[in-house]
Amino acid sequence: MKRGFLNSSKVKKQRLYAQNESKPASTEYFKDIEGLPKLAYGRVEDTSLPSDYDASWKPESMSSDASKTHYGEEVVGTTTIPPRFLDGPPDPDGHSEWLFWGPTKVKVVGLPGYPRPIPKPTHPNMCVVRSTPDKGLGVFATRDIKVGELIFSERPLLVVPTGIRAMSPIPKHYSQEKKLQIAMFQQEKSVEPAVDRMDEAQKKAFMALANSHKEDGSGPLYGIIRTNGIGLGNLGDGPKPPAGQYYPPQFMYTAICELGSRINHSCMPNVKFSFKLSSFSLQSSASKDIKAGEELFYSYCPVLQTAADRRKDLAPYGFECKCPACLHATPATDKLRAEFLDRIRRVVQAWSEKCKSPVHDITMLDPLLELQKDVTREGLDSQGQYPFLTEVIATAYMSLGMVGQAQRYQEVKHRWDSMAKDED
Repeated sequence: MKRGFLNSSKVKKQRLYAQNESKPASTEYFKDIEGLPKLAYGRVEDTSLPSDYDASWKPESMSSDASKTHYGEEVVGTTTIPPRFLDGPPDPDGHSEWLFWGPTKVKVVGLPGYPRPIPKPTHPNMCVVRSTPDKGLGVFATRDIKVGELIFSERPLLVVPTGIRAMSPIPKHYSQEKKLQIAMFQQEKSVEPAVDRMDEAQKKAFMALANSHKEDGSGPLYGIIRTNGIGLGNLGDGPKPPAGQYYPPQFMYTAICELGSRINHSCMPNVKFSFKLSSFSLQSSASKDIKAGEELFYSYCPVLQTAADRRKDLAPYGFECKCPACLHATPATDKLRAEFLDRIRRVVQAWSEKCKSPVHDITMLDPLLELQKDVTREGLDSQGQYPFLTEVIATAYMSLGMVGQAQRYQEVKHRWDSMAKDED
């Protein structure tokens, strides 16, 4: 799960419809606009729409029937999750506004037990929003938090499709830049009904979020979405991906949250997001131990890149990362990040063979402990592959009869195993 638009390194792009299936007439609604450049950011000199384009455009098939679950593929709908009732109180866990495409609504409201209560952390009020010296508002721990602990859970303010798509056909005679401006204009107009459905407190929280896209033609609502969206890899349009895989990024949905979207970026993150479909809620868990008073961080870009590549990915957010990993980046740290997955894989493979027989030489642990030291120093102990390394170290210690040391590493693996995960 990644912050922002189309920047997930966990997924591969694939066709929404299989090659051997005939394309329905509405397929144009479910694909990126062919040949469009990447979304603009920063100052764009000309953000005007073409003079012959109808600026009064609105989605033709907007539906907001809360009781209806099945829609055609060309329908754009808005719904409140879970539904609000005029003769009843609001849901105690809050409500989300959702802009969805056609058949995707049933993937949530058709789940057994929907809508389930959102998961609750063991302790209330584990974090608080307050000012930072140099990043505006941020989220801070109010108590010591162990890796794997659920910090907070919330229903998003808004959930919308992630990728830029043609909400209605765009004439081919326009330039690429004008097509892009029209596409962002259509996205803005499509989001308006969902934001209008929010209650006043939700709308105030949404409009108070940062917007780093004020000069590129995004529009005030879409700019907030682009700046604060958290990608939901397990919620998307089209066929469900195989187990363990995410939807292609251009067909995912993105969540804008009152609390989660306040978490600032670091290339050395300490929290991990997951999404529960049946409760329609975002969970934030500690991906490493966090001390009371420490700021919570999440990475807005794939962390296993060089510092230069991370800097490029972060440019649309309008800031330069000053985390220790960026300030002290070297060719060696870039190499560690690039090789991290492969090194963990090779360690696991090598030690699965070594530990078939008792380990008698404690010096055999030295390369493992050195790798763990390097990984921790670089902040990569927040990554999901790190527990495999701790499990190998625990196994090696057990082979040496050093039970106490083994248990310390086993606990890390156990806490990662218990961490909140995406719901398929």
